[in-house]
Amino acid sequence: MFGSDGQNGLVTFTEREDRACEATDRLACWLMEEHLALDAAADPGAQVDCPICHRPVRYDSPEQAELELREFHTRRGKVE
Repeated sequence: MFGSDGQNGLVTFTEREDRACEATDRLACWLMEEHLALDAAADPGAQVDCPICHRPVRYDSPEQAELELREFHTRRGKVE
């Protein structure tokens, strides 16, 4: 937001506010992605529950389990 001239081409208040909102939205999405990645449910390991019968499905290794990529729509944008 702050270029060598202190303005970085931003002249009007609306331009400045828009740039600040874009930056904070990107930060909020990044924080949410990092927080979701730390959730134990994001990577269940070698045992997962079947989405149909809800019984445990065991794999020889966590790498064999197919994890579903999920998108969340937050107030600040989309995160995976």
